[in-house]
Amino acid sequence: RVAVTPLSTTSLLMSNDNGSGDDNNNNDNKNLSASQQARREEEKRQQERKNDVVIGKTSAIPGEQNFPIDPDATVREYLAQATPLEREVYLEGEKGMSLLQKVDLEGAAKAFNRVFELQPQKYLWQAGIVFYYLGDYKRASEIFARCGQRFETRFEEYASEERIWRSACELKYLSQLDSSSERQALMEDRDKLAEHIQPFYVRHPESDPLEGERRKVIRIARNLFESTTNNDESAVLLARAKLRSIGGKGKTLLPDLKYFKLESWYYLGLYYDAIGDEEEAKKCMKVALRTCPYGSWETNMVHAFPYIHMVVRDWLDDDEFDEKKNPLKDVLPEEDEEVPVPEGVQADPLFVQTIREGINELDLTQLEDAMKVRGLPSGGKEEMAERLFRVLLEDVGLQW
Repeated sequence: RVAVTPLSTTSLLMSNDNGSGDDNNNNDNKNLSASQQARREEEKRQQERKNDVVIGKTSAIPGEQNFPIDPDATVREYLAQATPLEREVYLEGEKGMSLLQKVDLEGAAKAFNRVFELQPQKYLWQAGIVFYYLGDYKRASEIFARCGQRFETRFEEYASEERIWRSACELKYLSQLDSSSERQALMEDRDKLAEHIQPFYVRHPESDPLEGERRKVIRIARNLFESTTNNDESAVLLARAKLRSIGGKGKTLLPDLKYFKLESWYYLGLYYDAIGDEEEAKKCMKVALRTCPYGSWETNMVHAFPYIHMVVRDWLDDDEFDEKKNPLKDVLPEEDEEVPVPEGVQADPLFVQTIREGINELDLTQLEDAMKVRGLPSGGKEEMAERLFRVLLEDVGLQW
């Protein structure tokens, strides 16, 4: 999968030392932090295992070397033994991916169409991105839905990227309708909407459970898009605030070793693009692009996404794009505009502010719907807004 965030899992084993020892050592242990205690215990275990190593059995055989890691050689070997059809499918797929990175959408579409002509069920969800940017939302949604179902059936994990992009197709299609009444009618009639946008296949979580998405930003982004298509305003507020908080951490673009900030601003930009808010989409995409290591979009597909979006929307030559300006100033509030964090709440001020601003932007009907979804009583608008604000903070463990 393309948009993969490196994961680092650290397991700290903490236990009480009930063994014998002098009083000084016991007192030292009592003064250690949990991490120091865990480190000391791990060093002790390593020392105990030191004599367990047997060359040739528990470690590498003397003089031997690891097999070389050569992806190009692997590709050559595959193509050498592949059938003519398999070879053409692979080469056309690679051609399409390369043209996508170069933002040659027509060329990429031609290559991907050839792949699907040869192998209709080919797993190639990135092809849907091409058709999304070409404005063919039905074709794009069909690709995302088909590939997503195949991935989830095979690996029993969420096809998060496919779900995000399929939802983006739906939101983009609806946002471009001229008639608000037609838009509302399609949102309420999913069968009618399915004539224009391919729905994701229906899962039954109890009989068909999936492993949770381990990539934090991707999981939140999926929640943002799916909550929007499900008209769950309160869930949208939470997901949007989480992404903004991650992206604005420290009020600086760096460091971003795991690309959390890059992904947060990119998916926020894609979200605003899908719902038709061009101004916010532009701001977020500019931040995402500036977060990418310089020139990395030419070799890294994850980093290419903000660049592709900026080129397709013709924002790179925007006079407002100032290389020397900190782009976070356009998406984060000034200090004198910050909403104070409620007394007794330990939270990121940006997260709290985004929640508050989002609630204030809801009209009365949206606010009442959000209260209904949460099972909260209705009332006056200010009363409902304050109650929803408190409940959303409590949802993430922030209580007075």
